[in-house]
Amino acid sequence: MNRRDFCRAGLGSLAAGTGIVALGRAALAADAGRGKTDSSPDALAGEAVRVFLLGKKTCGEAILAAGCKALGIESELIPDIALGLSGGIGLQGDVCSVVICASMVISLAIAGRHSDYVKKRTLAWGHVGKFYKDFASKHGCVECRRLSGLDLTTPEGMAALKDHVKKDTCRKIVDSGARMLASALREIGKAG
Repeated sequence: MNRRDFCRAGLGSLAAGTGIVALGRAALAADAGRGKTDSSPDALAGEAVRVFLLGKKTCGEAILAAGCKALGIESELIPDIALGLSGGIGLQGDVCSVVICASMVISLAIAGRHSDYVKKRTLAWGHVGKFYKDFASKHGCVECRRLSGLDLTTPEGMAALKDHVKKDTCRKIVDSGARMLASALREIGKAG
């Protein structure tokens, strides 16, 4: 789906939820036409790490790109729609964008499978809440500042990120988050 089609499908009403349904249905139709994509933990983690390191994208952009690829969603807006989420939302050190963007992918997967809003919302809350809790349990928190050990609002923090933290610390979080996302997508596929 190109940018123009995405916008026509309801970008203006995306916040209200109708655009997600259109995007999800278009993605499922596109996926059905191309054959199933590999959403195994190894494939999703491999793609996310590739986008993160070789593609020189942020952790959230990498998760969003890999997750949407697994769902068969194509748009010029992906992964750019996640640009401002990195570094714990605009470099503020809050919730890691791996968690935020995995939540977006989970929501898209659910929206593409269901038309009833109340059911979609309930399923999304449950699956996103589980992902959040599992991520926090595995990593000890969800805050970028604590996960990376950096204050990205400082020149020193940004230098450390570029020097070694991205490849040594954040790469592992992207890999882990992508594997957790693959498990969530598998569960969503099993849910009616």
